[in-house]
Amino acid sequence: MAVELTAANPARTNGLYPRKGTLLPGADADLAIWDPAAEWQVTTGDLHMATDYTPYEGMTITGRPRTVLVGGRVVVDDGVLVDPAPRGRHIKAAPITSG
Repeated sequence: MAVELTAANPARTNGLYPRKGTLLPGADADLAIWDPAAEWQVTTGDLHMATDYTPYEGMTITGRPRTVLVGGRVVVDDGVLVDPAPRGRHIKAAPITSG
């Protein structure tokens, strides 16, 4: 059910399914292996983004990605960014339809 809510249904809504939102041969799928028990305190330096500010600075969070694969490559291993190279490609979405 979580996969439907977070990946498949948004991909369908935007006309990207099955290129996105599924683990099928030829699909553009990235994976995050989540540790729901990990507790950590947010600091800007721990976030891998091009900014020097987060409104969550100092908050204690439960849950954290442990391993992330992008395009079949491990980019985060045991919570450590091991491949900082830019990844991904833009895939044009279809117009959102209602109904």
